[in-house]
Amino acid sequence: IHEIQTHFHPKEFFFGHYEWQRLRKSMQIIDLINSYCSDSDEIYSTFTLQGLRNAIGGVKEGVRRTKNLAEEGGFIDAFDMYFEEIVEGLDVENFHDIEFEILREFGSKDPKAELQGIIYLIKTRKRKRMLSHEKILFGKQLGITEDLLSQAQEDFKEVDNNSIDENEQHPKKSRRWFKGLGRIGQGAALSLGNIFLATSIVKFPVSPETQTWGALVSATTGVGLILDGVGDLRGE
Repeated sequence: IHEIQTHFHPKEFFFGHYEWQRLRKSMQIIDLINSYCSDSDEIYSTFTLQGLRNAIGGVKEGVRRTKNLAEEGGFIDAFDMYFEEIVEGLDVENFHDIEFEILREFGSKDPKAELQGIIYLIKTRKRKRMLSHEKILFGKQLGITEDLLSQAQEDFKEVDNNSIDENEQHPKKSRRWFKGLGRIGQGAALSLGNIFLATSIVKFPVSPETQTWGALVSATTGVGLILDGVGDLRGE
C-alpha cells in the first residue's frame, strides 16, 4: 500500500484523477449508446469513429490502472488466493454509500438494485468455475482485457485511416459489445475507487473497517464485473 501512495500527491492525486475523469467521460458516451441507440447503425451514425475510439481508450486506461494498482497493493494476490471466500460473503449490505455514488456517477440509475444483480451474477459464475475446476489468474485476465480493448482501438484506427468508404469498412460492434464495454468501465470505476479508498489516496469519511475489508469486497466485485463484460466483448 505504501508503494502505491508514493506514486500520488495526497492533495492532487494527479495520475489517478486524469484517468478517472477520462473513464467518466467514456462512460457518459457509452451510457448514451446503451440508452438511446437502438442498433449498431444508429451508433455509427451518431458518433464519429474517433469519438468511439476515445471512449474505448478511456475504459482501457481504467482497466490498466486497476491492474497496476491492484498488483502493487497486493489486491491481485488476495483475489487469486481468496476469491471464492470473498465472493461467498458478498452482500449488498457490505457496500457503503461511496460505492453507490461511484456507480451512479458512472451511469447506474439504481445502484443498489444493480449491485444485487452483479453479486448474483458473480456468485453464479463462481459456482460454474468451481464445477469446471477453472482457475482464474486475475492479473492475467485483466491483462487480456486490456489487450482486447487495445485491439478494438486498432480496428477503429485502421478503418479511420483507410481511404475506402468508412460506411462499408468500419467494424460494426453490436449494442451488446458496447453493453459489455460499459460493464468493464463500471467495474474499473468500482475497483479503482475502492483501491484509492483502501490506500488513502482519496480521503473518504468512512470507518476503518470499510477502508480495509469493505474496499477489498468492492474491488473484488469491480473486477468480477470487468470479467463479465469481457464475455459480451467476445460474444460469449
